[in-house]
Amino acid sequence: MKIMLKPGEHVRIAAGHPWVYDNEIAGEKGTAQDGIADVYSSGGHFIGRGFYNPASRIRVRVATWKEEELDQAFFARAIARADDRRKSQGYDGSYRAIYAESDDLPGLIVDKFGDYLCVQMLSLGMAQREKMLVDLLCQRFAPKGILARNDVPVRQKEGLAQEVRLLYGQVPQQVEIQEGDMRMLAQPYQGQKTGYFLDQRDNHAAAARHARGRVLDAFSYMGGFAIACALAGADEVTAVDISPQAVEAIRQNAALNGVHHIKTQAANCFDLLSSMDKTGISF
Repeated sequence: MKIMLKPGEHVRIAAGHPWVYDNEIAGEKGTAQDGIADVYSSGGHFIGRGFYNPASRIRVRVATWKEEELDQAFFARAIARADDRRKSQGYDGSYRAIYAESDDLPGLIVDKFGDYLCVQMLSLGMAQREKMLVDLLCQRFAPKGILARNDVPVRQKEGLAQEVRLLYGQVPQQVEIQEGDMRMLAQPYQGQKTGYFLDQRDNHAAAARHARGRVLDAFSYMGGFAIACALAGADEVTAVDISPQAVEAIRQNAALNGVHHIKTQAANCFDLLSSMDKTGISF
């Protein structure tokens, strides 16, 4: 299939932005074989190749700016390239292995929790290739289990159902991971996103470098920032989240790390921050 863009709409995409919106398209020619479409400028110049979804406002998610096949070999190379990039940056054990569009795999997120993988397939193109992706992830990572955390509303915009489903092997309800100096309990089936914010690993470490005195971790979720700061020497840490389940997870993770100067509170952070501001509470 050929996607012809309106005049001027090619500039952003040719510069590397991977999304082609429906209102940027002047016309479509042919049928999308295997859900793949080529994108052309209004002048007829090839711009990129990606995954087509007629039901989405993001009509094409570009995966390559070359005229190359988006076959199994392409996916194997992209997965290996993404993981090699993480390892070259010092990641090991538990880390976000694949960052969707940033790794030329639009709509695919893969978090590695030690021996287990938690994936999100947020685009039609990835969902259509589920079996192949599972096979390739098994070849690359040799996991004990792969869980799909596809229970996110954005999938509805792609015409996909929300679900949590085991794709391979077995995945426990709770997985202990190591993140720098922290030991954390991820919750693959029920936690937010894929069960833990592995993509915040560097930010946790960055915040810890500035930890001193009294520290507030608002919207704390499982306490990643709070515990990192507590371990780094903060005198007192307050961790706040609206979810009682998240607050309990903070307590469990604090105990796991042997830090006892974290105060937890279940509250609406917007209301609490407003109240703190009015009463002059600072951190």
